[in-house]
Amino acid sequence: MCIYCKKTEANYSVEHIIPDSIGCPPDLILKHEVCEKCNNKLAVLDNRVIQEYDLIRWMSEIPNKKGKIPKISSIRNVYTDDKGMMGDKKRIVFNSDSKPVKIEKTDIILPGYRKNSSAIDGTLKIKNNEAHFKLSRTFDTDRKFIRGIYKIGFEMQCLLEGKEKILSPFYDQYRDFIYHDIGDMELVFQYNNDHKIFNSLLNTYSNDAGRAMIVFRLLVLTYIVNLTNDEKPFDLMIWGIKNYKNIGLKYVRTIGNRVEYI
Repeated sequence: MCIYCKKTEANYSVEHIIPDSIGCPPDLILKHEVCEKCNNKLAVLDNRVIQEYDLIRWMSEIPNKKGKIPKISSIRNVYTDDKGMMGDKKRIVFNSDSKPVKIEKTDIILPGYRKNSSAIDGTLKIKNNEAHFKLSRTFDTDRKFIRGIYKIGFEMQCLLEGKEKILSPFYDQYRDFIYHDIGDMELVFQYNNDHKIFNSLLNTYSNDAGRAMIVFRLLVLTYIVNLTNDEKPFDLMIWGIKNYKNIGLKYVRTIGNRVEYI
């Protein structure tokens, strides 16, 4: 039986819990839990998560399924290619001005930087004959992205607890949120400034009352996914702060089609 559609007559596909284009560890794979139809339907959520990691994947040279380093496509004021202006190295071009600019030696017009959008901002400081360049970008955690993160957490829970438990009615609320886009969920995430790039299931939390949380890392961010029906919103954040010392923790929840940060 598929853990999403609950159909018994299903052709199962290999499901990478973490999208393969981000780099799924070999121990985070489901083989007889997700049918091909649901795998294909939910690919849009995987792609939304992958899209948000475009810049990190490009900078860290993480290949896609075809083994190629992807170009950045999700950031409005950024252009990347395989060769620099001299044809020797890959390059990234970004426009920090508010007005569009033409990329040198091309016919490409790059949109300007706009606050509160999927755009990159950059600063250049020169001190003691040394140039220090800093890029910054707002992480866009929209509803579809949060559903994609919950899909990862839900499948990790299946890997840990087993298929029978995930098929129980208790998990229908998460199935509905991920598969049918019904309901609202909350999420805590944190940027890790440790200069490490990896994917891993980090921790789990559960108690006798049936409360459960999954903690995992995707490249440079850690997520805490709440898999509990009666959990008060701030309880999750308090638990996260206690265990992760509130280093850059962010709390977000969906409210219909919009998201709210607290």
